[in-house]
Amino acid sequence: MVIEVGHVGREAACVRHGPGAVGDGQMIQRAGFEIADQPTSKSDLGKVQQAFSTWQQESGLPYTHIGKIAAYSIGTNYESGFIQEQMQRFS
Repeated sequence: MVIEVGHVGREAACVRHGPGAVGDGQMIQRAGFEIADQPTSKSDLGKVQQAFSTWQQESGLPYTHIGKIAAYSIGTNYESGFIQEQMQRFS
């Protein structure tokens, strides 16, 4: 699953499944929302929307910013020194 955030007439979170879809709801689950690993039910999709709406109300940020923050919240986290070393390799 991928949560894509963009403009579809209005700013909204869009759930996409299929090839290239990663994340599997991890960012929503880690925030304390109980959803399936691959949310497809109406209930789970409502919880995804609830999570984004809650974060938007709490932060005042647009959905696009929240989506980017959520995307960065999953996966491997590296120490800043390691990231800087890797960046210098390509400078």
